[in-house]
Amino acid sequence: MLECYSFKSVFLAGLQMGLLKNEKVFLSILEYRNLTVHTYNEEQAERVFTFILQGNAALGELLPVLAKKLAD
Repeated sequence: MLECYSFKSVFLAGLQMGLLKNEKVFLSILEYRNLTVHTYNEEQAERVFTFILQGNAALGELLPVLAKKLAD
């Protein structure tokens, strides 16, 4: 059984298990998540919003992988 207690540990476990294909994008998602927890800067918020579009595509690629794992 896999135990993950943080957002970062979930991503790292996914990378180790081969579920996540684009390590750079998922580590960037983690970085942007950490930046936005206390962000009140409009410029930084716009950078995050732009990145979300890219990160969203990577998450969309992950859904069929997870669905297959659940079906197996």
